[in-house]
Formats: sequence, structure tokens, C-alpha cells
Amino acid sequence: MTGKNQSIPSVSVWSVWSVVNYSFAGIHNLVRVYLLGLCLFFTALPLWPQANGGEVPLRDPVDAIGLTLAMVYSQYGVPGSVYAVRGAEEWQDDVVFVYDEWDLYVYKDRVWQVGVKSAQGIRLGDPSGVISLLLGEGVIAYNGYMLYTLPSRAWPLQMRFDLDTAGKVTAIFIYRSDF
Repeated sequence: MTGKNQSIPSVSVWSVWSVVNYSFAGIHNLVRVYLLGLCLFFTALPLWPQANGGEVPLRDPVDAIGLTLAMVYSQYGVPGSVYAVRGAEEWQDDVVFVYDEWDLYVYKDRVWQVGVKSAQGIRLGDPSGVISLLLGEGVIAYNGYMLYTLPSRAWPLQMRFDLDTAGKVTAIFIYRSDF
């Protein structure tokens, strides 16, 4: 020591507290931004692999009608199973691609019919009266099924409700009526 007084800067408790308080506020804001970022990240991405390859399923099954096989695979991935449906005549044979949401009926290279579990508020197992109540005067009743004409898009569309002997819905199909 040289004998000179070394001056120690005066630091008050309040000035130290304001720096510490500012640091905590900065950290608090940083944590909030980080958590917000994590929330946005996890809401934008699925947390587990999707059955259909991560593609978002079409909301309207009518949109599947007319898709080619390549489009079906790109939209939905590989089906859970595939089977053939024999028609009364050879040209009425179909290949059916089974997915969780619906069954796609393919003739040659295009989807012409979709089998669904519910449509227009009507579900499998509902009585036939629900069909008439929900769809109104446009419903035509036949022996064992009911038909309803949908608004046309690129082609005329109909919805068919197959009924059991008790009059309950056993199958719902949306299809091209000109096919």
C-alpha cells in the first residue's frame, strides 16, 4: 500500500436491488417468451405420428370422389385394408380401400363412392325417421334404402342410406349417380 486512500465507490442497497430486480424481470420475460414459443410449436405440430401419414383428412367425404389412386395415396397414405366387392355384373366390381374415417370405392382408377359412418347428422343405427326429419322433402324412400340428392359439384351426387328390416341405418354411401 502506498498510503493513499483508495476510494471505494459508494453503492447503495437500492441501486443493487434495482439491478437485481431488472435482471429478474428480464429473465421472467425471457421465460414467458420461451414458454409461449413452446406452446405455439406444440400446437402447430402433432405430438404423435398420424395413421394417414400425417396428412390432414378431408373434412367433406364428397371431396374424395373423383380422386385418382395416386391422389388417394398422397392424401391418405396406404389404406388399413383392401377388399373387392362383386357386383351383379362384371363392370360393377369395385376395390374398396378401408380407412378409419371412411371406405373409398374405386372403379378402374378413380373413387366413385365413399362409405361413411355418419353424414348430414345421420349415423349408423339411426331410425329412418331421422333421415326424413333432418333432410326433409328431398328424401325418396324405397324398399330397404332411402336416397337423397346432394348439390352437384363436377358431377351429380346422391346419398344412399341402407336400412335393415327394423328400418335402422346399416350403411351410408355418397356416390356419383351418373356412374
